[in-house]
Amino acid sequence: MKKGNTISIIIMVVIVIVAALAFFTLQQSQVAPTKVYVWAVDAHETKVITIEDVVEKTIPADAVTEDMIKVNDKVNMNGNVVSALEAYVLGKMVNTAVYSGEYVTANALVTKEDIDPFKLMDLSGYRKYAMGTGTIQAVGGNVEAGDVIDLIITVQGQGTDEEGEPISWTYTKIFMENVLVYKVLTGSGDDYIDHIEHEDAVYTTPSTLILAVTPAQLEEIMSRESIGTISFIGRFDDSVDAESNGFTVEIGNDGIEFIPDNSYEIQY
Repeated sequence: MKKGNTISIIIMVVIVIVAALAFFTLQQSQVAPTKVYVWAVDAHETKVITIEDVVEKTIPADAVTEDMIKVNDKVNMNGNVVSALEAYVLGKMVNTAVYSGEYVTANALVTKEDIDPFKLMDLSGYRKYAMGTGTIQAVGGNVEAGDVIDLIITVQGQGTDEEGEPISWTYTKIFMENVLVYKVLTGSGDDYIDHIEHEDAVYTTPSTLILAVTPAQLEEIMSRESIGTISFIGRFDDSVDAESNGFTVEIGNDGIEFIPDNSYEIQY
């Protein structure tokens, strides 16, 4: 056998061996055991996840998907290296129902702020009250579902002054604070999405607020609505409740008088 042929054969053998080793290594890496987390319990959107809610499970590496939470993964959080369990799971909530034995995945885990606040509440003592709104008022108040608002009443009437001369008056007062906004709807009844807050949202026009109120709140709102016009204002996150007396504008023969008190509270 010629020397050149021998070398060619040796090279081919080496190539075959290397390919076989590479294939074997790849196959072993694909079936190598990998520890991931699965749910130990059934969980729903109102549950804060603790260490007791998950367990470890060993599966082949080729069965692991990108969004699974792997036991040995580490994450750099603000300069501190922590486990994926601590970074992504503990203290979080799920955005959908999960069941025992299912894999723990990142796309099912959210912070409490991302959960619909009404899913965290006991709504058994509340009622739904629909309130019409204008575009400027709703957008100006930057109101979305889950926010709280204050309600204002405006009452107009006529009377006489101390000399018996006719007067007309307009009385306005914030009468209820921290009222829960359950939904904001468009004129077609669809959920309104604030495109200022959500850049990708399609522009729509708010038309109706659905408020979550207690029976006592509902009774007061409807009673006041029967004698005046009710509107609302939005609040900042750090707004505090304020005691106010209401404000009256009185028009008579002597001109216009502005009265920052509750002198007309009992007259309507």
